[in-house]
Amino acid sequence: MNDNLINVDCKYVLTYSELYSKVPSTVTTIAQKIQELNIKQALNILLKLTSIIDSYLRSESLGIAEYSKIKCLFRISLRLQEANLGFYDNGLLTCPQGILTTLKWLLAYGANRADDRISSEISYKDVFDILSLIIMIADYLPKDEVENYKIEFCNAAQYFGVQKVIKYELARSYNVFVINQVKLPDYINDSFVEKYGISIEEYLANSFAFLNYAFVNDNFWNRLPGHPISNFDAKYLQDSYYKYIKIMSLSFEESKKKANDSLNKKWDFSWMLQFPLLIIDNYACPIDYFTFSYVWFEGLYWRIRFCFDRKDTKFFDDFGKPFENYI
Repeated sequence: MNDNLINVDCKYVLTYSELYSKVPSTVTTIAQKIQELNIKQALNILLKLTSIIDSYLRSESLGIAEYSKIKCLFRISLRLQEANLGFYDNGLLTCPQGILTTLKWLLAYGANRADDRISSEISYKDVFDILSLIIMIADYLPKDEVENYKIEFCNAAQYFGVQKVIKYELARSYNVFVINQVKLPDYINDSFVEKYGISIEEYLANSFAFLNYAFVNDNFWNRLPGHPISNFDAKYLQDSYYKYIKIMSLSFEESKKKANDSLNKKWDFSWMLQFPLLIIDNYACPIDYFTFSYVWFEGLYWRIRFCFDRKDTKFFDDFGKPFENYI
């Protein structure tokens, strides 16, 4: 069993081959299923499942309730398909790595048809169709293929192994980068503005505006998957919002290329950390809680670092002072 993929409660992730005691579905079969989908709605549902899985793994009450309801109802449909229900009951529907790998497959094989639209009307059958895909794709999650991907494996292990709490990441970033008694020198923020068109404070404020879409809440299933790219209603962020979107997202076609390029690099999710907003049907949508939590501190640090030459040492000295004061 692929029990090395997640360390939560020492559970295993469900796979098609083990659930049905069959050989894994072929890549061609899975790709054909994906090509038949309304890819925009499929991505919308996947991101909602992502929020549920993330919330469940953080032991949040709403996430646990939604996860348990879906798993119970999905079990009823599996009973009619001669699935191994004992194996199903003791496994996890998926994990963050499974979700992001499924996202790669949907982007790589999905057809971006102009007439397809996101709908707030989501049936359980729609959800179960995506869950079935997730379980099929889980057979292709990496197990022991580390030898040629040691750097990617180390990065992924650190990424999936560290439980981040967004409110703490936000507080730390705001303290270090904005209100610290030992201020960042002006040239650092000036260089950030020159490269990205917005200030560090505007970067954090816009990131905060997307937080609601990374969580499970009472209006979870009916809400939009993200902020509309047009008609943004936060007037104090109007000047910086569109620049922020440009920094943090890729178009569908750009995301599709990234997914194709990394499809066989099973440990590589680096482009999702660099571009944590997915553009779906004119909405800018956070990919998942884990990815979006990276935005606040590590992601911001590296965006600042890339404003300067690789051999620059002054930046390290000047950045270190407010960070030391914060600690």
